[in-house]
Amino acid sequence: MPTTTASPPSHLTEHEAQQRATRLVAEAFPPGRPPRSLQYRMGMTQMLVYFFCGKKTACPYREGSPEFDAFFAGCDAGRHHWRLMADK
Repeated sequence: MPTTTASPPSHLTEHEAQQRATRLVAEAFPPGRPPRSLQYRMGMTQMLVYFFCGKKTACPYREGSPEFDAFFAGCDAGRHHWRLMADK
């Protein structure tokens, strides 16, 4: 099963990383913005957790399924969000 991979992590603990990533994903989709699927938000969250603490996550969905696609679209969004934060 594919895993999320990217550049080296920051210094946060896994718990801190999960809290921060969850908050960032919630802030990325405020009321009025089109909602995203649970799988998309999960992929985005897990990618941010990886960047914050280095925890890799296997995609829990079957390849070729809509859920798999949404999870990895969320991972892409997490990478994009990370780059935006790094540019600040």
